[in-house]
Amino acid sequence: MATFWGYLNVVTVEPVLFLFTMSLFMQYPATQLLVLQKVCLAKHNSTALCANLSEDTEEENEVQSVAAHWNLYMTVAINLPGALMSGIYGAISDRVSRRSIMALPSIGIILGSVSFLLQSHFIHAHVGYLLISALTIGVFGNVGASYIALMSYMCDITETSSRTKRLGIMESMTFIGGPIGMMSAGAILQHYGFEAVYLIIIALNSSIILYIMLRLEEPLKKQVIPEGISRNVSPNKITWVCRHVYDSLHRTLNVYFIKREGKKRRYLWLFQLLGILGIIAFAGELDLFILYTKHSPLSWSASTIGVYLSVRTLLKGAPLAVGLPVLFRYFSDRSVRFDLVLAMLGLVSIAASMILVAFSHTMFMMALVACIGCLSGYPGAIMGSIKSKLVQPTEFGALFACTVLIQTIFVAAGSLLFNNVYSATLYVWPGLSFIGIGAIYIVNLVIVIYLWFDMADVELNDKHRSVGDEEFNMKLLSETGDSEVEDVVL
Repeated sequence: MATFWGYLNVVTVEPVLFLFTMSLFMQYPATQLLVLQKVCLAKHNSTALCANLSEDTEEENEVQSVAAHWNLYMTVAINLPGALMSGIYGAISDRVSRRSIMALPSIGIILGSVSFLLQSHFIHAHVGYLLISALTIGVFGNVGASYIALMSYMCDITETSSRTKRLGIMESMTFIGGPIGMMSAGAILQHYGFEAVYLIIIALNSSIILYIMLRLEEPLKKQVIPEGISRNVSPNKITWVCRHVYDSLHRTLNVYFIKREGKKRRYLWLFQLLGILGIIAFAGELDLFILYTKHSPLSWSASTIGVYLSVRTLLKGAPLAVGLPVLFRYFSDRSVRFDLVLAMLGLVSIAASMILVAFSHTMFMMALVACIGCLSGYPGAIMGSIKSKLVQPTEFGALFACTVLIQTIFVAAGSLLFNNVYSATLYVWPGLSFIGIGAIYIVNLVIVIYLWFDMADVELNDKHRSVGDEEFNMKLLSETGDSEVEDVVL
């Protein structure tokens, strides 16, 4: 029993990511299908015709082309405000509170989902009203602010020797919550409609806020007030807030330009370049995959898309949740080069899977795509871990905020690029866009190979150890045997 509670005490932000990802993976396909439905109804005003759109190839292409452009507008409306606000929230989390920033995206999702629910009820209302929901979600930080808070919190409470493994396990929650969300969304959409999906999303994010309030402790032991700003709020509150926001943005934007020992600053730039290229490719895949599978000859239903994406995501999660702990247990060489080898495997996996998508016209070929791409979760967890070791612990929030700020801008760029490419090549070869996505991941692979050679002798900041971890380990040691501790403390 003591051992069970020991395992339970190790769990911190994982349920937050699990529930948030579940709601996100319910919202994203539901909203894309809502856009498609509204565009089709605006053009034809016939539910029966829209349900069988694949029977008329010309009409299908026209509706999908318009829907792709509206998906682009939605992406911009969510991500540009999200990028700006995340840049502010991240630096504030270094100074004030991780927990508060962690709860903000869920508040935004709740408000946005209420708006989506209304728009799905009034299905014939103009599709442009959906932008109100998107802007609401973006202002509260969306996935960017959540990423910053969760990554920073995990880096705060872990020692560097176990960070890659802990971050990998945490990120595996994405690949567990995601499939459940997608499968649920497909089934609920088919039987109960859009409104039921958004009601469940509201309930999930309400649970996240309660969990943060009741379960998580603030890892920051004290508040740090920016220089020149008194603890007592000045009479001119607007000036005080503006100075605080300016200071937060300055810290966020400066993190990649501070002089650092050795080649650490250059490595930060290279890892950021990897992130930019990766997010451009990911944005393209995210925007186009549902449209591609709805297009003939696949012509999948909403439930088929949900089941497929769920299985594919679960296959990505298993190597993170199970594979990383096993590898780190049995391989004593846990150097940065070992991590980079895992990143290479992941990039080969995802590049090959994206190229295969372009040639896939049957369920069997799409099943191969899911199997080949199963290691694609490795690069994200590994890059985040290595970057955190290139900066000081007091810079975690600013680091991940700057990462989100830059990459979120390029989400819009990726959507703009690939939605336009898809619309332009739809009549020639719908899969051509996925060849371009695969090519971007191959470029990332070349950069990682270069880093593998260049980082052979680099010394990372490996001395950070959380006081919370030490206290927990000592407590757990008194309840369990020595041999059990290594297994419990992941």
